[in-house]
This record gives sequence, structure tokens and C-alpha cells, in this order.
Amino acid sequence: MGPSQPKTAADFLAEGMMAGFPAAYFASRRSPKRTKTEELKKFDVPTLIIQGDDDQIVPFADAGEFQSKLIKGATLKVYKGAARPVYDTKNEVSADLLAFAGRKEGRKAA
Repeated sequence: MGPSQPKTAADFLAEGMMAGFPAAYFASRRSPKRTKTEELKKFDVPTLIIQGDDDQIVPFADAGEFQSKLIKGATLKVYKGAARPVYDTKNEVSADLLAFAGRKEGRKAA
């Protein structure tokens, strides 16, 4: 499978079977809402959050959307139809990163 091909259910199953049971169990018990919430509220630099709206691992509402509400002034970029990772949108992601870094606020953070 090349980097521009989306993962299939079989790919996720194969990856899951390579993990040890305790690691897989504890990883699945972590929720984005229960981790790093207080840390995200403390961000004081320009922040770009990117996520596909078809992420089957971490639902958009529980990740990108949730994080963008916690980080004051965050910029949220949603890639329609993109899963995790957003391989199929790599050119768009690169352009968005360059545009974000070129903004006045982005230059201040550097």
C-alpha cells in the first residue's frame, strides 16, 4: 500500500494485531477529551489544526473541532472526505501550512 492510498479495514486489523493486548486496550481507553485538555487551553501561539472529516480513528467532533474550541484563536482546516492520515490531500496540506506560516501571526510565533 502506497502512502497516497487510504487504509482499508484489513490494514487497521493487521496493525491492531501487531500491537500487544495491554497496549491496544489502554490506547483505546484514552479519549481526546480526557487528555491534554488543560494543556491545550494554555496555548498562546498561533495554532493550525488539520483533520479530515472522515477520520475513522478519532471522530472529527472529538478531535479537530474540540481542539479548535480549546485553543484561543486556533485556525481549523478541515479536509472534506479525508481520513487519517490525510495522505490524499498532501499538496493541499503543504499549501495550507505554508500559507499559515506566512501569516503575520505565524511569523510572530517563530
